[in-house]
Amino acid sequence: MTLTLYKATPLAENVLRYYSRSIKKYVPSEMLCSNHHSFPTLVQKRRVLLLQSLQSGAKTLSELVSRLQNHGLDVDDQTIRFEIISLKQAGFRIANEGNIYKLEDKVELDINPSLLENTVEEESDIEKQIERIVTRYEATLPPRLVDNLMRYGYDGIYGKEFESAVSRYFKFLGYKTTYLGQGHGRVPDVIARYIDDTVYARSYGIIIDAKATSERYTFAANDVRKMKEYILNIGGELMKEMIARHAFAFISSEFVDNVKKPLEEIATETGINGTAIRVEDLLELGNGVSQGKMNISSLYNYYTNNDRFDINNIVQYSRLVPGRPNHGKVAEKR
Repeated sequence: MTLTLYKATPLAENVLRYYSRSIKKYVPSEMLCSNHHSFPTLVQKRRVLLLQSLQSGAKTLSELVSRLQNHGLDVDDQTIRFEIISLKQAGFRIANEGNIYKLEDKVELDINPSLLENTVEEESDIEKQIERIVTRYEATLPPRLVDNLMRYGYDGIYGKEFESAVSRYFKFLGYKTTYLGQGHGRVPDVIARYIDDTVYARSYGIIIDAKATSERYTFAANDVRKMKEYILNIGGELMKEMIARHAFAFISSEFVDNVKKPLEEIATETGINGTAIRVEDLLELGNGVSQGKMNISSLYNYYTNNDRFDINNIVQYSRLVPGRPNHGKVAEKR
């Protein structure tokens, strides 16, 4: 059976286009932030005040900061930019030119009467850190993915969510990824492959163990032993895929000072070298790849130093060799 396809006439398309822009969005304040958030009332209040301000016309960044401060909120330019990004992610059309913002939607706010009263909620340090990182990479990295890497990577109870975010991030970088994660037996969390279709010798695979922790990751003996098993188990599969070069990587929020000892132990027993990558270095790598200053085709050696992943060395290298082709072009930003 063949389904009949219909297409709107140019006149109908034109009517729909302009009618959709004229629709007023009904927005209860509770919808502006889920109760699963660490401080939902504070976030709802900030976003309601922002939308109220923008309803009356275009506003400068400083005007928006002053409006929220006058309502007793401790905010700065970074906080406002972060909340604007969040509102855009939620579907609000907010245009900006420089530091001037304009709401392009017609919005009807249904505000909880108690919301604009003083609130005792305060931001945690990690939330402030997320704001800083999301706004820093707004132009080059997907805000929600950056948020997930920071939020879950710095909290030890969100191991599964962090593994998933790491897998999605490597896919964004341009790698072919396989997310295994928890519940799949004695396997790594993620396998990331760079595949060169013209010269197979340039291809490489990374065996990744993602470690969510609020403290410095210490390379527990059991984790080191399991990484050795991962390498032995996955290495054969990568060889069957004609990927002869292998590396391993631990990814976490932060590491203990001496990372070389456990990494070299793994390398000595398996013959495969690896690295330890901080979340913030991983984000800076993505920023460079997204801008075309780095490409994943030439990163293999940086994953095999048996030490911390040194983003500064890659940055220096990209400056020495400008205009290198981006063989590992990142996926389209979402």
